[in-house]
Amino acid sequence: MEFWGAKVKAGKTLKVKPGDNCLIHISQASLSKRKKGVSALLYATVDDKKLLLGTLSQDSFPHINFDHLLFDREFELSHTLDKGSVHFTGYKSKVSTRSKPPPASDEGAFAEMVCSAKQMMYPSAPDDFLLTKEDLEESVVAEKSTKALTTVPFYPRVDPYLTDSDEEFLSPTLLIMSNLPLESTRADITKFFQDNCNLQVRNYNIQLVSTVDEEGMTHLEAHIEFRSIQELKLARKLNGHLMGNSRVFFDRTLGSLRAFFISGFNRDLREDDLKRQIKNKFKACGALKKIILPKEQGNLLGFGYIVMDITSEEMVLSMDSTIMGDAQICVKTATPRGRLFRALMESEG
Repeated sequence: MEFWGAKVKAGKTLKVKPGDNCLIHISQASLSKRKKGVSALLYATVDDKKLLLGTLSQDSFPHINFDHLLFDREFELSHTLDKGSVHFTGYKSKVSTRSKPPPASDEGAFAEMVCSAKQMMYPSAPDDFLLTKEDLEESVVAEKSTKALTTVPFYPRVDPYLTDSDEEFLSPTLLIMSNLPLESTRADITKFFQDNCNLQVRNYNIQLVSTVDEEGMTHLEAHIEFRSIQELKLARKLNGHLMGNSRVFFDRTLGSLRAFFISGFNRDLREDDLKRQIKNKFKACGALKKIILPKEQGNLLGFGYIVMDITSEEMVLSMDSTIMGDAQICVKTATPRGRLFRALMESEG
């Protein structure tokens, strides 16, 4: 995986070729520094089809984040600015072409099919390919789909882009086990781990939580505290296994380290002065671990990320729409998206 970036000037288009067995993932688009009132429509043309990506506005939203904007063939970027430029950033990665012999069992064949599909869309290490509820619901097997379970606020599930390589953002011992049979008990869960991976899980480390979805259907999940990261990873290998007549799934949860998006600050400040201003603004919210301020040709792009070690994100988010220096800032929760975010952190030392 390598960083990818492009600047598209006003009145120009830019053709991009990912290359053989490559994907380009566009993560963000942002306006170059212009006077207020400037706005632009963003387009990508693929196979002679012109697609609207979004709208940028210097006043309201000078940048856009994209979750699943991937290209595996030539495409052309354009916009409607009269003056200035639009900056696109993301990453380029190779598509794995490795193949494996077909598994002997039907269950293994299904897992292999999901693994291959994920390799095409999100190239990663083999350990990252774990069966999820979404995989089962979107498979070619005609089964009745199930609603996603209500997330318990205390244990937010992680973004699917995060993998075990992003340990600093993940809880090292807590898993959420979902899609349990409604009659399940702590003893049933303990027996499940004992029978399938010879793992000892104590009853007092299991919290059963009943949730009701928007259609009024009841679901049961368990919050399980393991003794170590090694035990947690062993348990995750049971993702997609049957417990009674139900396939159970495991979600990792976010730890105390969180990332936040920040924009609206005065980008005419020197970088050191701006970082000092950010530190003073957020010092009461928790331990500030990292400040990431993306630049283009030495100039700040007007947005950034802060990484904090916190027990609650409410205090950080309360800084949204408040004054820092002489500017009103925007503060939002940002999900650190795996390799791209890690590379940004490393680029800041």
